Amino acid sequence: MNVFKLTTPIFLLLILLCYSCATNAQIKNNPDILPNAEPQDSNSETTKVRRAIDAGNAVWVAAWAKGDAAMLPGTFTSDGKELVAGGKVYKGRKQILALMRDSMQKRGGKAKLTVTTTDVWLDGNTAYETGTAVYEFTVGDQPQTLERRYFTVWKRKSKRGAWKIYSNTGIPKE
Repeated sequence: MNVFKLTTPIFLLLILLCYSCATNAQIKNNPDILPNAEPQDSNSETTKVRRAIDAGNAVWVAAWAKGDAAMLPGTFTSDGKELVAGGKVYKGRKQILALMRDSMQKRGGKAKLTVTTTDVWLDGNTAYETGTAVYEFTVGDQPQTLERRYFTVWKRKSKRGAWKIYSNTGIPKE
C-alpha cells in the first residue's frame, strides 16, 4: 500500500507533464490556436483575409468621401444583409443601396469615414471582423461625428473567391 501511495502522485505528475508537452507542441505547430497571435508567415491565410477586408473597408471610405452610395452594394454578397438599429434588416444589394443613399442624404451627402479593424477571426470561407467606424460630416452648418462599433461577417464562395460582406451591423456606443 505504501508503494501505491507514493507512486500515484508521481504517475499523475508524469501525466500532467506529458499533456503539457503535447499542448505546447500543438500551439507551436498551429498559431491559429492562439487568437491574438500574429501570423508567422506574411502570406498566411489570415493575413490575406485581413488585406481583403482592408480593401473592402477602403471602398467604404472612398464611397463616403465621394458621397457615392452606388459603390457600397458591391462589397456585399448578393444575399448580404445590413442590420440597423430598431431591428430592421435590409436584404440584398438593392435594399442596401436604398439604405446607403438615405444614410448619405441624412448626413449631408458625404462624410469622412475612418474604419479601424480591431479583430479578425477566420473559419474556412467565413471571416468575422469587429472594429470601430467614425463618420465626420456636416448637416446644415453643424459639424457632427457618429462613432459606432461594428460586427461584420465576410464570406467567400470558394477558396479563391472574393471576400464579400454577408452581414454587417453597427453597434451604438454605450
